[in-house]
Amino acid sequence: MKFYVSYRYTGEDKNFLRKNLEYLSSLIKKNNHKDFIFFRDLEEWGEKNIDSKKIISSIIFEIKKKRFSFDFFIKQRKK
Repeated sequence: MKFYVSYRYTGEDKNFLRKNLEYLSSLIKKNNHKDFIFFRDLEEWGEKNIDSKKIISSIIFEIKKKRFSFDFFIKQRKK
């Protein structure tokens, strides 16, 4: 099974986001599944700055290209 892990980035700590996405990815892989994480796979953990219009078209392309099972949402709690 392949999981598409999505998130809504609204200025949270990118290190917090990365840590949680890596943990979620490890759980998915530990159970013999595959994952696709936009922030990791296309933005290279934030090293690439992708225009918001390109982000939407890339997400739609990835979803149409592959069949995914679930979306997960990670939200950082405000301190």
